[in-house]
Amino acid sequence: MEELRNEQLEALQVMLDYIPKLRKGMTCVAKELSGERLDDTDAYLNKVIEGLNWVIKVYNGTLSLINEKPNTLDKDSINQASLDFSNAYKAKNDAGQAKLLTGSLMTFINDFEKIAQSFF
Repeated sequence: MEELRNEQLEALQVMLDYIPKLRKGMTCVAKELSGERLDDTDAYLNKVIEGLNWVIKVYNGTLSLINEKPNTLDKDSINQASLDFSNAYKAKNDAGQAKLLTGSLMTFINDFEKIAQSFF
């Protein structure tokens, strides 16, 4: 049990180091999706999606730890935001993707970061 907790804490620490880069990427790609598309916007978006997916995996893998403390993260809301983003992505709805990246997905990233910081 202690080994699992240590692994979860390590995952949170690595994620905390990564979140500022992800936040910047989410903001930049959302701007591009909002009308200032560049030649590499799709590739950039895919990298941001990979980053988001990784953070969600960290979230899922550390739920038992983060639920030790009161938090505002709602797994159903996170799942819904992910599903909404997936649908917007499949529909090539740039405005919808940008809104989710700067809205509910950014809120998740920021809230998860605050919770993770509380362990250190």
